[in-house]
Amino acid sequence: MNDINLWRIFRSDAEPHDGIKKLPPPPQWRSFGQNTGVQKQEEEALWGKFQEYIRRIEEKIDKNIINSNRQRGESFKMNENSADKDDPMSLVIDAVNAALYLRRPLLITGGAGSGKTSLAYAIAYQLQLGPVLYWPITTRTSLQDGLYRYDAIARLQDTQFRAAQRQADLQNQQFRQQSLPAEQREAIGDLDQESPQNIGRYIELGPLGTAFLQTSFPRVLLIDEVDKSDINLPNDLLYLFEEGLFKIPELVRMSRKDEEQVDNIQENTSQIKEEVQVGTCEGISTIIKKGTVLCEAFPLILMTSNGERDFPPAFLRRCVRVRMPDPTEEGLKAMVKAKLGDVEKHESTVNKLVKDFINLREKSSALANDQLLNTVYLMTHAYQATDSTESADLSEGKKRLQDLLLKTLTSEQDNQ
Repeated sequence: MNDINLWRIFRSDAEPHDGIKKLPPPPQWRSFGQNTGVQKQEEEALWGKFQEYIRRIEEKIDKNIINSNRQRGESFKMNENSADKDDPMSLVIDAVNAALYLRRPLLITGGAGSGKTSLAYAIAYQLQLGPVLYWPITTRTSLQDGLYRYDAIARLQDTQFRAAQRQADLQNQQFRQQSLPAEQREAIGDLDQESPQNIGRYIELGPLGTAFLQTSFPRVLLIDEVDKSDINLPNDLLYLFEEGLFKIPELVRMSRKDEEQVDNIQENTSQIKEEVQVGTCEGISTIIKKGTVLCEAFPLILMTSNGERDFPPAFLRRCVRVRMPDPTEEGLKAMVKAKLGDVEKHESTVNKLVKDFINLREKSSALANDQLLNTVYLMTHAYQATDSTESADLSEGKKRLQDLLLKTLTSEQDNQ
C-alpha cells in the first residue's frame, strides 16, 4: 500500500471494505453518545449489529433504488495522481478522511456535474455504510423539514374519531364487547389515553434526524445544494453540528407530563412511557427516549455547494472544506468508460469529444460532466457507425448535435 494511504479509511482505488472499524475514537471535544472505550473484541460484534441494521433498512427500500445507488457509488472513479502531493483529487480524499476522523461535516464546492453528489454514494458504497440519506435543499427548506415531520392533521382526525367512539359507547354500553373485534377494541383503548406512544404514530424523522439516530458506525448524509437555502439555515444547523443532538418538543412535553403524574402511576410505568416509537424516512421504526435524539457515531455529512453564496464564519469553522476539481482528460475518459461501458470501438470519437469538451471548458467553466456523457452516448448509440467506417472529423450533422448538447450553462447561447 502506498504510504499516502496508511492513515486513510476512504481511498481512491478500493473495493468495499470494513476499514471503518479501524476509525479511532473521536477527539475529546467531539465525543457525543459514543463509547470511546470499545475493545478490540467488540469491533466484530458492533460491526455485525450495524450491518444487520443496514439490512433491515434495505428491506424497506425499493430494490431498484438500492441497486441504482450502489451502481452510482461503484462507478464513481476518483482518478488520483498519488505521485503529486498537490493533486486536487488527493485533497478531496484527504478531506473526506479528515471529516471522518474529526467527526465534522464536509462542505464540498464545485461546478455543476463535477461529481460532488456522486462522492457521497462512493463513500457509502466503499465503507459499507448503507443507503445514503438524501436531503435536497431549496429556498423554502427549514431545519425542521430535515429533522422530523409531525402530522397534526392526522392526529386531530383520530382524536375526533376517538370522541365519536366514546359518544357511541355512552349510548350503547355493550358497544365494545359486541360490535368490535378484540384488536379494534384494544386500539380504541389505546387512543383513549393521551400518551407519548400515541403521538409517536404521527411523527416521522426526516433524513437529517435519521442520520443522528444512535448507531455504532456513521451513516452518510447528503445535504445537496446547501447554498440554495434560506439565509438562516446554515446558522440553524450550528447547534446540531456542535452538540450532535436535537429535541422533539411534542415528545418532550409528553415526557414532562408523565413525570408530573408519576406518583399516580404504577411503578415502572413512567419509564415505559419515556420511550416512544416513531417512524423514520427509511420506513423503519425507532425508539426515542424523553423526546431527545443524541447520536452515538456522528454521521458523515456531505454538503454540496455550487458556490452561489457565502456562508457565515461560524458555519464554515465547523466544516472541513474542499473544492471538487474538474476531471482531467484521463479522468473524463475513465468516467465515460465507467458510465457507458465498452466504448473501445468508438475510441477515436470518444477521444475527440473529450478533447473538444476540455477546450470548451477552458473557455467557459459553465459546463457539466454529464453534458459530455450525453454527447458520447448519442454519438455512439444514435449513430451506429464504428471508427472503422467514419472519418476522424465529425459529420456536419454530428457537429450540430455536439454544439446543441455542449452549450454552456448560461442563457447567453440560448438567446443567440
